[in-house]
Amino acid sequence: MKKVLLSIATVLFAQFAIAQSAEEIVNKHVEAIGGAENWKKMNSLVMEATMKAQGAEIKIVRSQIHNKAMRMDIAVMGMNGYQILTPTAGWSFMPFQGQTKAEPMTADDVKTSQDELSLLDEFITYKDLGKKLEYVGKR
Repeated sequence: MKKVLLSIATVLFAQFAIAQSAEEIVNKHVEAIGGAENWKKMNSLVMEATMKAQGAEIKIVRSQIHNKAMRMDIAVMGMNGYQILTPTAGWSFMPFQGQTKAEPMTADDVKTSQDELSLLDEFITYKDLGKKLEYVGKR
């Protein structure tokens, strides 16, 4: 009986010992991506990705200048499209969605897309933006 109780106590203690707060998880994430200070030094970034969806290969190149401009080029099924965003305007050309020419983004779309101009990871800036984190458990 003592062995069973000791085993149960060990399991319960282990669960509490590895329990983490949302802030601890975020701090580990920020360190894993190079640390907040290194990210804050960045002024520009180019990311390239390739993925497959419904059998088609999609190539994406995203170029950004911190808080000034973002351009995303998308190549799929032999067609090339793009999206451009600045602090005051944006344009989109997606021929694979039926567009035949570049079209300006609406003022609302430009406004709601402004967070895409920042190079900083959202976990670095959440406190400055007045956001809160909550750990809701594993899924």
